[in-house]
Amino acid sequence: MKQNGRILFVKHKSLFGNGHFWCPPGGGLNLGESLADGLCREFLEETGLTIIVGKLLKINEFIKEPIHSIEFFYEVESTGGNLKMGHDPELEQQLIVDLEWLSLAEIEKKQAGEIHDFFKTELDFE
Repeated sequence: MKQNGRILFVKHKSLFGNGHFWCPPGGGLNLGESLADGLCREFLEETGLTIIVGKLLKINEFIKEPIHSIEFFYEVESTGGNLKMGHDPELEQQLIVDLEWLSLAEIEKKQAGEIHDFFKTELDFE
């Protein structure tokens, strides 16, 4: 989700060592759930925002121990709700620690492994 030249990111406790990992809201699907429905559910759980899903921007294969996933990046638009740090209901130990709107300059300052690699190479804020 983009707003005023910034993208909404969720800060997670890192699964890849010490520190934190920034990525957009999202997550896994429930059995029988469509990509759009899953993204809407994950956005609400993690950010408190309701969204509509727009066009598909990119498909990315993410492989980094312990995760191997196929990711679908969509344009989304907020339709309501109040931005607040949410949770992962399927996890006992919560990984979400913050939400933040990051500019391209702020994203570029993040170290390798601190932010999703896709956002270090594929961003176009224009």
